[in-house]
Amino acid sequence: MTLASNSAEFYRAVRGIVRADHAMVPVQDGVYYFEVEFKGVSGAGYVSYFRLHSKLINKVHREIGVGFCEEHAETDAMLGHKEAAWGYHGDDGCIFGVDHRIGSGLPYGPKYSEGDIVGCGVNFDKGTVFYTLNGKVLGQFSPS
Repeated sequence: MTLASNSAEFYRAVRGIVRADHAMVPVQDGVYYFEVEFKGVSGAGYVSYFRLHSKLINKVHREIGVGFCEEHAETDAMLGHKEAAWGYHGDDGCIFGVDHRIGSGLPYGPKYSEGDIVGCGVNFDKGTVFYTLNGKVLGQFSPS
């Protein structure tokens, strides 16, 4: 998915969740997995807008998260900052929404940003979640 700087989706994404159009597809029995590649800034409007607001672009690049949510989850906050959503955040390497700690992160993996590929896997049979960073599995946990 690519978000253009002049699109409504871009502005929602800056302050909330970008949700896929389709559910995850299983890669093997009970395991569902997807990856997101952060390619960086593109589009003259996006670059010129944020050159004028350099503090905001630094914040936007750091405050990215990858994860999953239930269909009814609110989309106006980062993954794991509200109920029914779980995420691994790039600004601090923490996972959110775990053990009913909504909005409070637990240390999990390295920080990530532009140029990285983050994967998210859910094993519904075992009730576990795992993330990958640039092809390396970071560990699994139970999101409950």
